[in-house]
Amino acid sequence: MRGKFSVAPPFQRKSPRLRGRDALLAVLTSAGPDQTAPRVHVLHGLGGCGKSEIALAVARRMSDLGWQVWWIDARHPEQISAGMREIAGRLGASDSQLELVWAGKGRNPVDLVWDLLDGPFVRPWLLIFDNADQPQLLSAVEGLEGDEAKDAVADGTGWLRQPATGDCLVLVTTRDGNARTWGTWSALHEVRDLEPGDGAHVLIDVAGESSGSAEDAEALAVKLSCHPLTLTKVGAYLERAKKDTVWSGDSITTFQAYLTSFDRRLGLLPAAGAQEDSPSLGQAMIKTWQVWEMSIEQLGTRGLTRAGQVLYLLSTFGDAPISYAILLDPARLTRTPLFGPITREQLLETIGGLADFKLLEPKKLDESVLGRTCYVATLHPLVRELTRRQLGILGQRRSYLMLAVQLLARLRPGEPFTLKKLDFDPDEPGHWPMWQMLTPQCVEVILDYLEMITSDEAEQGQDGLLPIALDVARLIARYLLAFGLPKQAELFLERCLGRCRELGLDMDGRPILNLRHERARAALEQGRLEWAEAELRRIIPLRVALLGQENLDTLFSRHKLARVLMEQERWAAAEAELREVAAGEARICGPENHDTLTARHSLAKAILATPGRVAEAEEMIDEIMEIRQRHWKPSHFDTLTLRYTRARAWLARGAIEAAIGELRQVLEDAAAVERTDHPEMLALRHTLAVALLSGPAPAPATRREALAALERLLVTCREVLGDNHKQTRRVARDLDRLDTGE
Repeated sequence: MRGKFSVAPPFQRKSPRLRGRDALLAVLTSAGPDQTAPRVHVLHGLGGCGKSEIALAVARRMSDLGWQVWWIDARHPEQISAGMREIAGRLGASDSQLELVWAGKGRNPVDLVWDLLDGPFVRPWLLIFDNADQPQLLSAVEGLEGDEAKDAVADGTGWLRQPATGDCLVLVTTRDGNARTWGTWSALHEVRDLEPGDGAHVLIDVAGESSGSAEDAEALAVKLSCHPLTLTKVGAYLERAKKDTVWSGDSITTFQAYLTSFDRRLGLLPAAGAQEDSPSLGQAMIKTWQVWEMSIEQLGTRGLTRAGQVLYLLSTFGDAPISYAILLDPARLTRTPLFGPITREQLLETIGGLADFKLLEPKKLDESVLGRTCYVATLHPLVRELTRRQLGILGQRRSYLMLAVQLLARLRPGEPFTLKKLDFDPDEPGHWPMWQMLTPQCVEVILDYLEMITSDEAEQGQDGLLPIALDVARLIARYLLAFGLPKQAELFLERCLGRCRELGLDMDGRPILNLRHERARAALEQGRLEWAEAELRRIIPLRVALLGQENLDTLFSRHKLARVLMEQERWAAAEAELREVAAGEARICGPENHDTLTARHSLAKAILATPGRVAEAEEMIDEIMEIRQRHWKPSHFDTLTLRYTRARAWLARGAIEAAIGELRQVLEDAAAVERTDHPEMLALRHTLAVALLSGPAPAPATRREALAALERLLVTCREVLGDNHKQTRRVARDLDRLDTGE
């Protein structure tokens, strides 16, 4: 799935000219071969001080110099992981290798990426981690807090490391300026508010010279503490207000008029700091929020009376680009008293108005990445933080959060309000880019909602909101598992399940059983077979009691149990499960359904592994093959793995030449679809080498071919699986025997 996750810098972002940062830019862009110069730079400061804009300016300058530049949003662990996975793919890792490593079945993904980053390069590179306000996420170790989390980043063994050469750089933007967090190998640069003169230039750059003199601009900048983000918003207000006089003849259009109005508003407020830990921070927050309020009021004069509600609602979602065209359904908004009647056109016009005043940034996402046109809106972290704080002050956070959960219902299959043209099946690879975008937005809504409700409300069902939250949580977990992020799925599910226990919910009820099933899958994918088996054996009878034997959910849990048994080479027990699963799925879905054929293929493998039953397995394989050839392309990976199983059956009955020919052809076909590093294909390559050595006295040329194949395979297994994986050890053992003539 390379190319399905964007790590490109947001060069399309419209930003005012960067003022007052020339000296810092010179330091950050002066990289070279000097091995003593810092190679990791950390930009730290308060929200809205311009850290990301500086990083973007560095990205533009280095890109112009021919550097490869990658940009990763570091606000969410799954975004970091997916971004680093994309970089690894662009640096040469195969899709199969990435799938295996990110599923926890190969080597450490962090080590893989950094081995590639530190490898031989034609071009130098710059890697940017933006908005790393939770530095522990860069440690790649989940669940750490406090000093332990800081130490995990500072030791340089996580996603954030020091590049091996001086012409490669890492740049981090964060609010955390603690030197202990970032280690002695990182250079810290505090980004402060601007000097008055530079602040005045920002206002003039955005609002235009017709808004007043440089002296007036400087006086207003000083009143606004020369805070870059606030200055940009005020400049946008004035620039837009001059165009909006058609709506209101007395609009504020000059620096001086804005200052007068701003002073008057502040004078009506209680003294800052009364409810803040830091009086200075409180004053800054109050000033910044008043700027937002004035912009929202100006939008009201244009007839966009729901601008505040839209901003409040967007702030309720996760700190990520929000897919408003999918989630903000006008029909649902109209049915809530928070909004009342609103059409799609009015909603889009309101979003456009908020963008005019720089309160959000709309963007059309790359169609080649998502496979469909999609529009998102991004709130600056400080805008989001202050808006959420204002919701708390107004006592409306609960209402907006409940509305956000209602909107998530659109992602559920069969939901009446689901978009007709979009399919949100998280198991389908073509939909993974959509889920990559949706996941960070939805996770926070779900977790915040579960934390907000009480035990009594949970028991009463909260007007149907709890089932929505739990079902969308299940879909998110399925996406994370399908995409190869079982650890992230496990952690998310643990938080959901843990809160459900605290609320006293029925842990054996259907919605929570669905989450428990996905949790068992996460354990299985990470190789914790005993735990997965025990949990599945608890889940299956509960699903039988609730749903019956002839239910797909029940059969899916039994199929996962059979997978556990096969991983443990308990073939007889696996066969018993798979016979019933395959028969049940055939009755429900049909004998030629994909899931039915998958179960039958697993059954054929279990039979083949049982001594004396080769003919029975081969007959079943031939039946499956005939169906697959009618419905799927020959290059479909499931067909390739079935052909491999058939070749193993041929080997087992002594048809060595035919088996070798088929194994060679399957490997060639797998190469055409770039799947030669998949675990099944690694096993096939090993089987082929062993087959070449079959017989009492293989020819010298054949022996040399087998030796070369095992040597190449051992290198690949070590790269993909790591030295301690059982497949790597088997190849090393056979290669050693061949070298010693055994």
